[in-house]
Amino acid sequence: MSMRFILLGLVVSAWSLTATAQPSMREAFKQAPQALLPYLTENDRLDLIDFLDSGMKAEAKNQLGGKSELLRLTDRFLSLRLSQGLSMKLRLLDSPQPIDSVSQVICMVRTYGIDCQESTVQFYSLKWRQLPTADYLDALPQETFVADLDEQESLLTVQPGCDIEAKAVEEKQKEGKWVVKYKWSSKFVKID
Repeated sequence: MSMRFILLGLVVSAWSLTATAQPSMREAFKQAPQALLPYLTENDRLDLIDFLDSGMKAEAKNQLGGKSELLRLTDRFLSLRLSQGLSMKLRLLDSPQPIDSVSQVICMVRTYGIDCQESTVQFYSLKWRQLPTADYLDALPQETFVADLDEQESLLTVQPGCDIEAKAVEEKQKEGKWVVKYKWSSKFVKID
């Protein structure tokens, strides 16, 4: 009889440990829907992770015939070059309220272009349900911008894109608004 209780206790303990474990960027990347990463199949993503873990160059032939490379992967951050003209950074951020039963959201920054770049910023639940950007980020510039997520800190940096007229760039430099930084505190808030 006591052996049953011990076994039951072990099963319940194991279940509670897995239930409370915080999701990692590795798991989120593995589970990303094909529609968000059309360049890479699920097997490609698993291969990239295995290559990186083995200390090899984490590169795979993508669905467009080019090469994609996983540049950096930590528990909370991922940097990926999908093609010569498309890169993506993901960061796990703590959420003040649970979304899809998890107190974290994913911030995704995609940057398009080679010489002239432009970015988008989007937010997702850990189940890859898109969330309203306005709920997680103070207003972004109206014009084209380039964004970057910091690997070490929960910072988002935004600067004007290259198609802004030279006069507008000069005005922004004079106003001290050339680069805008946002710090995460239950949402990205502009730092003055």
